[in-house]
Amino acid sequence: MSPTSSPNQLAYVYAVQQGDFNGAAGISVVLLAVGLLAAGLLIARSNLFKLDEK
Repeated sequence: MSPTSSPNQLAYVYAVQQGDFNGAAGISVVLLAVGLLAAGLLIARSNLFKLDEK
């Protein structure tokens, strides 16, 4: 298995093994944006916060 088979592992390799903290931070910000977008879509599509109308 490759040590860079997932984005989290790639960020780890950049930060710890290569010392490229800027690259690791960039990957982390992209992962954060993707996660927030996915969570927002999930909440919006599931009507989780829909108020009951009577």
